[in-house]
Amino acid sequence: MASFTGRKPRSKAKQWWSTAPPSPSPQRFATPGKTIPPVPTSTMLRACLRFLSVPMTGIRNTLRCCAHETFIDCPYYEESQFPGDTRVQALISYVLFGDTRLGQQATRQFAWSVNSEGFISARYPTNSRYYIPNYSLYWVGMLYDYMRYAGDSAFIAEHLPVMHHVLGYFERLARPDGSLRLPAYHNFVDWSFPRGEAPVDGAGYSALVDLHGLPALQWAAELEAYAGDPLRAARYRQLAERMAPNLKARY
Repeated sequence: MASFTGRKPRSKAKQWWSTAPPSPSPQRFATPGKTIPPVPTSTMLRACLRFLSVPMTGIRNTLRCCAHETFIDCPYYEESQFPGDTRVQALISYVLFGDTRLGQQATRQFAWSVNSEGFISARYPTNSRYYIPNYSLYWVGMLYDYMRYAGDSAFIAEHLPVMHHVLGYFERLARPDGSLRLPAYHNFVDWSFPRGEAPVDGAGYSALVDLHGLPALQWAAELEAYAGDPLRAARYRQLAERMAPNLKARY
C-alpha cells in the first residue's frame, strides 16, 4: 500500500466487493444485521433521536457497512481499522445498540500492535505498521469508553500495562510546564492542514498536540482508579492538573 504521508495514488487491486447491474427491485445484503443490531436498544436514545430528527436508518446502515470481522474506516477506500474512526464507531455501538463486542475486540487488537517505543499502529490488523501519535492516545480513550459502557474491570486491568507504555512515551516529551514536544512519526490531525499535520509555532508548541495529551492523562487517571493502582491514578491526575492551566494560558 502507498505511503499515507505522501498521499500517492492507490493501486487498483481487486476489491472484496463487486457491483451488480441495475434492477427494478431494491437490492438487499445477503446477511444484514449480523454484526450490528437493527434498532437502538435504548428507549431514551430512540426518543431523543426522533426529537432531533436524526435519520436512524442512515446511522444504522453506515455503521453496518463499516462493521465486519473488524470495524473499518469506510467500505471503499482504506477499508482498515483506524483508532480515529474506530473509537467513534465503538461508541455508537455501545450507546445506541448496547453491543460492546467489536469495540472490545478492536481495543484488544490495537493493544497487540504496540511497538517498543509505545506507539499503537495507526491501522490494525495489518502487515505494514504505520504510526500516528494522536491515535495512540485515542486508544487510551477507547479503553476509557469501554470501561464506562461495559464495566469489565478484568479487561481494563489486562490492558493497563499497554496504556503505561503508551503514556510513558508522551511523558518523556513533557516540558516543565507539562506541555508536549512534537512526537515522532506522522502527526496527523486532519487533511485540511499541510500533510494533515497540526500547526506548530516557532518554539515547537502545538495546541492540538497538547489537547490530545491532556484528556489522555485524565482518562488514564480514571482507568487506574477503576482497575489499577491508586498511586498511578494520583500521578496521572497530578500531571493533568499541572498541564491544564498552562495550556489555557498559552493557547
